[in-house]
Order: sequence, then structure tokens, then C-alpha cells
Amino acid sequence: MEAIVQAREEGLTRYVGITSHGLQAPAVIMAALERFDLDSILFPVNVKLWADQEYRQAASELLETAAGRDLGVMAIKALAQRPWDGHAPRYNTWYEPFDQPDAVERALRFTLSQPVTAAISAGDSRLLPAILSAAERFKPMDEAEQAGVLATAEQYELIF
Repeated sequence: MEAIVQAREEGLTRYVGITSHGLQAPAVIMAALERFDLDSILFPVNVKLWADQEYRQAASELLETAAGRDLGVMAIKALAQRPWDGHAPRYNTWYEPFDQPDAVERALRFTLSQPVTAAISAGDSRLLPAILSAAERFKPMDEAEQAGVLATAEQYELIF
């Protein structure tokens, strides 16, 4: 990591970021931010994770720190619905994504209603039209809408 930070200082790269996956992602990134001057962070933000009080608390603290340091925040796994759990994957993703347009829009709106800079699309180009369509119509969810979506979280499974 020191070499990467040095590369930025020498002008070899302009920005340095970190990504982390899994339930410990907020804690891992927070520890990195305590040690290094980073420009951006990338971690999972979705309905199922946000319904987990411990994850949401850690992620909220991370997002507050990121805002205070003016960091870019990229949300990943917005469309994560559940693991494939042995059945044949229909998409080039390591988790089963939401794929119906209304579900894609709800999931993306929820994620983008959090204090993030952007959401990274799912890894299969066949999902991109629904994602882009939802992004074009984006309007933030108010607290009541978010609570309604969070109430559905028990239908889904953690992908980690």
C-alpha cells in the first residue's frame, strides 16, 4: 500500500482507492482509512445488508467518515438477491441478481438513496439495459419508502 501511495505522490497515478467485500467490509475499509490517505472506497450496499443492524451501523459510520474526508464512495452489489446455491447461474455474476425491471429499479434506487457517489453495475451486460433505464429515472427514496423496502429484506439472502 505504501508503494501505491508513493506512486500517487510521484504522479504515476492520480487517485488511490480501496475495495472490500463481505460483512466486514466497512471495518476493513475504516481500518485502511486510519492508516492511509485514500481518495475513494468501494463496498457492498444493498437492501439485505442494510437490514442487518450491525452492518448498517458500521457502514453508516464509514459513510460519515467518507463524507468528512470528501471521498468517492462506490456502492457494489446493489442488485444482489441471493447466492446461486448450486443451481445453474443465468448471469455472469457470482450471486443471483434482481433481473426484473421493477426489482432492478427498486434495488438501485435503494442503494443510490444512501450517501454514495455511484453504484457499480452488475457484471453481466444483459442486465445493463434495465440498470441504465432505472438510473435514468432515478429519484431518491424517502425514509418511508426505504423502510418499506427494508421490510422485504427477509425474502433475500446474504451473498457472503
